[in-house]
Amino acid sequence: MKSLRANVTLAPPADRRETPRWNIDLLVTLPPEQGQRHARVRNLSEGGMMLETDADLDVGDVLSVNLDGVLLVDATIVWRQEQGYGCQFLEAIPSAVISAAILQAPVDSSDDLATEPRFEEFPIGLRPTMGELAAWKSEFERKHAPKGLRLVAFRQTEGGLLIAIASAD
Repeated sequence: MKSLRANVTLAPPADRRETPRWNIDLLVTLPPEQGQRHARVRNLSEGGMMLETDADLDVGDVLSVNLDGVLLVDATIVWRQEQGYGCQFLEAIPSAVISAAILQAPVDSSDDLATEPRFEEFPIGLRPTMGELAAWKSEFERKHAPKGLRLVAFRQTEGGLLIAIASAD
């Protein structure tokens, strides 16, 4: 299985967040009513994003952002700090949109990337039993622990596919 390396990390949890937030560096274009300016998505979750732009936006503005090249997402600006804007999606976005955005994020080859943890995902199976999960975990540790990978989380897709998230920090 070939893995992709991008400048994407799981953000630390925050008390108010219900879904995981991913640090990302993705260039997007704001719609014409916001001056059709470029903006950068700095973090992304199913419920919202942090956007940086030099556009003059106000709390309460609704904007549309094309995150994955296909889906236009509407979001309300809920806070502003200089050129940073906290945006809450009007409807939660599917995890597939987050995955597509992560794949679009540029690879960062800077030296500071080496100090950030790297995450890889490993599909386990559809609704595995505890026995299947224990067997998978033993095999994972046998194959990947010597390479410095350790399990940090699991997530399940809407279709029931369980995915392990491992860190190589």
